[in-house]
Amino acid sequence: MSNRAANHEPDGVRVFRYSRLIRYPVFVASAFWAAATVLLVLGGESRLEIFGGVLFFVVFFLFFGALYWRTAIRIDGRGIAYQGPWRKVRAGWSEVVGVDVYSGLFREYHVVTRAGSFAFTNLLVGHRELVAEIGSRAQPRR
Repeated sequence: MSNRAANHEPDGVRVFRYSRLIRYPVFVASAFWAAATVLLVLGGESRLEIFGGVLFFVVFFLFFGALYWRTAIRIDGRGIAYQGPWRKVRAGWSEVVGVDVYSGLFREYHVVTRAGSFAFTNLLVGHRELVAEIGSRAQPRR
């Protein structure tokens, strides 16, 4: 998959994922902090604040690792499908209401559908193409 556009699959399906430039470093950081936890346990470190701090980073990087590795948004002629680490949303284009955009450290996009809503950031490869496609096909609330 290119870091500039969505991955095009057979039958006109386009798949949008987070960049490998984000996914791999988060995976490496997860492995580093997991190894640090193991070393603390094997080394007999018993200070709660040290163990708690290291454990925080393990949970932090595992959370974002799951988010970046599992998230995929597929669009085709029938609709849009969101696959996140904890849930899925599938909606036909007639069920897509719109996209709300929030600016901050990262631009965040909230896609609202009658089947449920989901969010992604501008770190998603091809996010501009995806937002343009959703915006052009959305059926605003009446």
